[in-house]
Amino acid sequence: NRDGENHNVSWDSRIEDSEQQIDVHQTEKLRMRRMRTAAVILLLSQGVPMITAGDEFARSQQGNNNGWCQDNEIGWVDWSLAEQNKNLLRFFKMCIALRKQYPHFRRISFFDDLNSTPGEKPEIEWQYLKPHSQDWSSSCHGLGFHLKPLKDSHDGSEFFVFLNSSRDHSVGLTLPTPQQGDNWHHIVNTAAVSPDDFTESTSAQLAPAGEMITVLPMTAMVFQNP
Repeated sequence: NRDGENHNVSWDSRIEDSEQQIDVHQTEKLRMRRMRTAAVILLLSQGVPMITAGDEFARSQQGNNNGWCQDNEIGWVDWSLAEQNKNLLRFFKMCIALRKQYPHFRRISFFDDLNSTPGEKPEIEWQYLKPHSQDWSSSCHGLGFHLKPLKDSHDGSEFFVFLNSSRDHSVGLTLPTPQQGDNWHHIVNTAAVSPDDFTESTSAQLAPAGEMITVLPMTAMVFQNP
């Protein structure tokens, strides 16, 4: 019993902290949603993403945070999970493909907003529930960011990513206006069931700028234009 730290800043999706009978099916759905959301946060962030082997198909160490001390099922990779959780594996693959296709998510330099000239459009714009409105308070559990078309690039693509980290509360998000056109393609919704959790932009549902979107708890959404 000396193989890990007991101070774990984590949450197991209402198993241990619930004194009432739980709905196992709903708990598993929530866990999958959180895993998809974590994948979006990791793979669509700047910098080099690092994934523990098996995360892409929901490998578990049964709560043990130091599996190196366990030469047993806790530390081994169960490759049968790749088939059992193939929908999650598909989601990871599509996130990785999106990252590889668009350099918006793998910049080689910091955002240059502070050095932009007057009248120049920023490369990134942050928001909470409404465009041009931010909330950096400790009580805020949501964040959105609008990645504009890259400078000195012929690719006019742009993305809007929104994260709701609240455990229990949905939020009403108002979509910003893309620089080109009036519509977004809603490509990612981690609260949806596969294959609707990640849709190619060519077949994704259109979401008009200014439309209010409900974002469920522990959910990430990604919008693309064009």
